Amino acid sequence: MAVPAVRLIGRLTERARVVDEPRHEPEQEDGAPDGDEDRGREETEARDRDAKGDDRGGQAGSGEMDVLLVVVVRIGGGVGGHATKCTPIWRPREAALVLAAMTSLARRMAIAAPVALIALLSRTVVAHAEEPWVNAPAGALTREIQPVYWILFAAAVAVLVIVDGGIIYSALRFRDRPGHVAKQFHGHNMLELTWTVIPTMMVLFFTVISFQRLQFINDTRTGAQMTIQAEGRQWSWVYQYPNEDRFKLKDGTYLVGAEEIHVPVGAKVRIELSAADVIHDFFVPQIGGKKDAVPGRKTELWVQADRAGVYKGQCAEFCGDGHADMLIVLHAHEESDYAKWAADAVAFADLLNDPETKRGRDVFMANACVGCHLIRGTQAGGRVGPELTRIASKADIAGVLRPVDVENLKRWISNPPAVKPGTAMPVVPLSPEDLDAVAKFLAVLK
Repeated sequence: MAVPAVRLIGRLTERARVVDEPRHEPEQEDGAPDGDEDRGREETEARDRDAKGDDRGGQAGSGEMDVLLVVVVRIGGGVGGHATKCTPIWRPREAALVLAAMTSLARRMAIAAPVALIALLSRTVVAHAEEPWVNAPAGALTREIQPVYWILFAAAVAVLVIVDGGIIYSALRFRDRPGHVAKQFHGHNMLELTWTVIPTMMVLFFTVISFQRLQFINDTRTGAQMTIQAEGRQWSWVYQYPNEDRFKLKDGTYLVGAEEIHVPVGAKVRIELSAADVIHDFFVPQIGGKKDAVPGRKTELWVQADRAGVYKGQCAEFCGDGHADMLIVLHAHEESDYAKWAADAVAFADLLNDPETKRGRDVFMANACVGCHLIRGTQAGGRVGPELTRIASKADIAGVLRPVDVENLKRWISNPPAVKPGTAMPVVPLSPEDLDAVAKFLAVLK
């Protein structure tokens, strides 16, 4: 009966050998002396042949670890003794070649990794060339900032490649391994001077070009053609347009908008920032300009759009649970289109201020409605419920009441769960007079 056994023998400096002496019964030792001598000579010659081959493999391995996997099969010859047969599966020569190939592969990877990183970054830049960031500047500020951005980006990539490449190369080239004595270095004046002087010059260069741009960015008053006041509040923006005739309403006040800010193309617009509650931050990346709005004080920035379009931004300072919904939408109009927009906005604001609807608007703004619903052009900036800016132009109310008129609006507002079970809108306690005023106010929003 044959009983196989597998042994894995690893060593650093000398080759593995498996020696398994056969057991001989006393009565067999005297009976086969000649056979033992012949078998001993054959095994000695086989070991010598293997040793010569292993020596050649050891030279190719350059002192690397040799691993020999041997299958030892014991073949029983009855109740008496047994013979041993060793079958090598992985010889030291093969192990050395494999390890040498692995070392070569690691070195190639150390060279290829920075190249792959640069290629990936290049593909990312191309893929995001049309995204609202410095790849497609649409304002005077972003055009001024863009060169500095790319200079800093290129310098950062170069530093990454040099530093990480040097670390990876040194870790592979000078690693601790058999047959290699690590050299100890205690200072290198030229190297230390290089990595001190070059970074210092880079920082000074970055400081100069950044300071030049900061002077341009912080000059909010020179050449400004319009001033808009922007107030941040949890979680919306309210915009007060300047005291100009084109923004004047019938009641003598001036246009106030929410959520969206409108500016003419090519005009330098100064924006005065304030905050009603916590710190907010005004940021429209593609146009440029980023500044905190701080409670109790005024800050300012300026924007100038190069071309017409809609540019999206975000409050860039965490300001509470609704921070993610505190969006900024900047509309840039050509001069002729801007005049038309201003006239339409003033007409809509006059409609909201009409005596027949003003009371309903005041009730709406004074209750929880303003925290859940958005009505553009007003201070209602909620995003929990549906937008009501054009509710009177819709086909139905919540998909269940048709048409959208005063009676159906009163029915819905008075008890939403009774009209549509499961709705998230709660019952808002209003007097019959206030309910009627709010319904009439919403009925004119077309």
